[in-house]
Amino acid sequence: MFAWLCISTALAANPFRVEVQPLSTSVGETKDVLVTFVVPEGFHLYHDMMSVVPKPVDGITFADPLFPMGHLIADPANPEQLREVFDTAVQVKVPVTSTAPGVYSTEFTVQYQGCKATLCYMPKTETLLTTIQVVEKSKPAKE
Repeated sequence: MFAWLCISTALAANPFRVEVQPLSTSVGETKDVLVTFVVPEGFHLYHDMMSVVPKPVDGITFADPLFPMGHLIADPANPEQLREVFDTAVQVKVPVTSTAPGVYSTEFTVQYQGCKATLCYMPKTETLLTTIQVVEKSKPAKE
């Protein structure tokens, strides 16, 4: 009975949320798409269980996602091991560059596992959609 209760709790509604913001940039400029993992108070995400993967799009180049530094805690499953966690909202930056103007629809696949104390939710995979608008670089005004 206790095991079923634990499994049911872990399968309960996921309290975490992930958002991605649309981006406007210029041709040849590198800017960051921001992917935000919202972490409720009293919960945390394990950095080693997180990923952000943009789907390739013709005309757009994505660099590797940049995660901020979290903090280390003792792993409840193995207290001798430290694991990096985030216990507040986390903004992951995905650098983007384009060589052609246009409006690009793109997808980001995110994966994460969140926990509260010693109870962890099942690993989660989500697909987030956003747009990247690329305009021609403006030329300086003539004097």
